[in-house]
Amino acid sequence: MSNELFVDGICEIDDKTIESYFSRFGSRITHYESHRHRPTNSCCFALISFETHHTVNAILRQRPHSINLNPLFVKRLLSPDTCSFIERLLPVSSLFVYNKIHKEFDEQKLRNYFNTFGRILKYERDNNRDRLFIEYDDYDSVDRIFLNKDHLPHNIDIHKNILPRAQNTIEYHGKCRRKQQDIKIDEKKKKRHHKKPSHTDEQYQDLLQKTIGDLINCKAQLRNKENDFVLLQMGNEL
Repeated sequence: MSNELFVDGICEIDDKTIESYFSRFGSRITHYESHRHRPTNSCCFALISFETHHTVNAILRQRPHSINLNPLFVKRLLSPDTCSFIERLLPVSSLFVYNKIHKEFDEQKLRNYFNTFGRILKYERDNNRDRLFIEYDDYDSVDRIFLNKDHLPHNIDIHKNILPRAQNTIEYHGKCRRKQQDIKIDEKKKKRHHKKPSHTDEQYQDLLQKTIGDLINCKAQLRNKENDFVLLQMGNEL
């Protein structure tokens, strides 16, 4: 399990106060770093490491957190070898379970396993894409699944349910005054410009499958033309 914590929304709080607050939850802090000079579309945040993962568990169990009436957003910081960069930071309460080598799902066994990580709100099978969709009532359930992914069968792969538009930017969830002022300015700018509707996840997947199909057809056509060219050369030589 991870012993690292991501804390968002610290713009109005000094580092000493933050360290003092989180040191009360168990083991001592072994590493602390804060990032305060962020772009206007993100909030200040801190990365905190503890001696054991039990401290992180205690902090997550006692959500929500706030210091001097400033709300904080906290989540486990997943290690780079468990998932992609964007999946490490984004809090997502649902995931896709894929069958990598097209073996039959033991659905009951998988469902019993995923039930151990929290309350499941939705559990659906997509036969067309050979995958499961699982939604929890808490984003930390999904993070803990990724931290324990080595316990899954070797033919099973998991990915967070992240919409394509989220992959271009990381949205931080803390609420500091600086961020709130930036949001108000951005909202005024958005009202002046018409925003085109974005693709849903299903539309994105369908578009991706269509593109792959088009590439396969194009490759086949090129292969046929190449064969025709070879036959033509052989005919000229004869």
